[in-house]
Amino acid sequence: MWAEPSMRPEVLARGVLDTLGGEGGSVDGGRSVLAWLAAKLESGELKGERAEALRAALVPELRKRFEAAAADDPLRADVVAVAASWRDEAALAVARSLAADGARPAIERAAAFEALVTARDPAANELFATALAAEDPASAELPRRALVVAGRLDAPEVARAVLAAWGRLDAGLQPLAVELLSSRAAWALALLEAIEAGRVPREALGVNQVRNLLASRDPRVVAKVEAVWGKLRKDRNPQREQVVAEMRSLVTSGPGDPVAG
Repeated sequence: MWAEPSMRPEVLARGVLDTLGGEGGSVDGGRSVLAWLAAKLESGELKGERAEALRAALVPELRKRFEAAAADDPLRADVVAVAASWRDEAALAVARSLAADGARPAIERAAAFEALVTARDPAANELFATALAAEDPASAELPRRALVVAGRLDAPEVARAVLAAWGRLDAGLQPLAVELLSSRAAWALALLEAIEAGRVPREALGVNQVRNLLASRDPRVVAKVEAVWGKLRKDRNPQREQVVAEMRSLVTSGPGDPVAG
């Protein structure tokens, strides 16, 4: 990538605007640089005084770009996402609208939702449920990306939205949903209650996930795990591991005869 976060803000801003501007600018090039910027903001790699200087240089120009752009401008949603990640009010308003609009492409809605999460916009909590409600197979990218970033939300709505959508979630997305809900005690408790009530199958959680929940510092989570699965061993069985090690040594030592066994 031509740009690095260590560049001086004014140089980086000029490079971004040059890539976006002019008749010679390509859609792919513009999308790449905007995706790069959004990723650096999301990860926190761009932060502090340098990020603020870059914001001051870029956001007014980005705002002009998306406010003047037609609805079908291929870069409009990407520009909005970057400006919204920097908490620009005009961009946040457009991002909320994009994330909620079922008529827009899933990739645009996902970028808008991710920007709202990065900006810690309160609307992201409610829009998470909207993202999970996408039923069109072509829109699967939206709930997938929503599940990936929702771990940064801190709201009970997250667990409620996932559990309400569980039956509609693609089987390939359900493990992501379980990982998400297992990441916070309050969400894990809601998941365990749903399993106990039969709304989510016990098999949705693997053995390692169950053991991890048993190690929770929240006694309510531990009690609920034991209510559903009973008391599981939290430690390894050294005798069993010794037998396995001896058998492995026996198999791998000495010459083998594939005919005699």
